[in-house]
Amino acid sequence: MWVFVYGTLRSGESNHHVIQEDIVELEPGKVAGVLHDAGHFPYLVTGDSGCGYVTGDWLRIENDTALVKLDSLEGFKEAGYEFNHYDRVVLKDVNSGRTGWVYIAGPRIRTEIYSVISSGDWKVR
Repeated sequence: MWVFVYGTLRSGESNHHVIQEDIVELEPGKVAGVLHDAGHFPYLVTGDSGCGYVTGDWLRIENDTALVKLDSLEGFKEAGYEFNHYDRVVLKDVNSGRTGWVYIAGPRIRTEIYSVISSGDWKVR
């Protein structure tokens, strides 16, 4: 399965070690959305209004244990759960067409209080 990461889980970032041993393949990518800076981590917001592009990495992982680790780190319990920190949804890469899981801002996150990262790239903020 493929997972798109755009913040602290990217290679060279502070939480990459959480998933590093589970990565089978890594490819650069880009999805539609807006990136917000919450200080120590970003939030991706999807939608049509003011939508730009978010740069990140597609990680291919081959076991459910890795997804459980990511769900725990990202505060995701289950789809539709109102207290998810992040929601896990399927998105499509704007260039390659690859699809996979992406963690986006959960329902209780008020992104308007966080500044937008205009580059769409956590590493270039």
